[in-house]
Amino acid sequence: MSNAHTPDTEICLVLCDYGQLGLAYLETDPSKASREETISDIISGQICWTVRQIVAFNTSERWANDITEDVANVIYTRAIRKGLSISDTARDLLAVYGLSLNDYMTAAE
Repeated sequence: MSNAHTPDTEICLVLCDYGQLGLAYLETDPSKASREETISDIISGQICWTVRQIVAFNTSERWANDITEDVANVIYTRAIRKGLSISDTARDLLAVYGLSLNDYMTAAE
């Protein structure tokens, strides 16, 4: 299996807000918990709850980082460069960091 999780792989966990049910990290198959997979899932709407935080970690290298803002910036850049249609979840995440595709589209017109 080419996407198999190995101890030296970066894993991303997404903390979502389930409203009255509270906050919880999404249950994710380790082979599908890469940064790229997480970004794709947010853009496509596969992750449909409000994203509060995205944490990347690598236990082999002994590090963990909050990559939420980095992911928001990647989504914003891709949406503009590729003209992507993004999910409401992605739009909400961009808004947390003051990013809006509406502003870009208005300026580009």
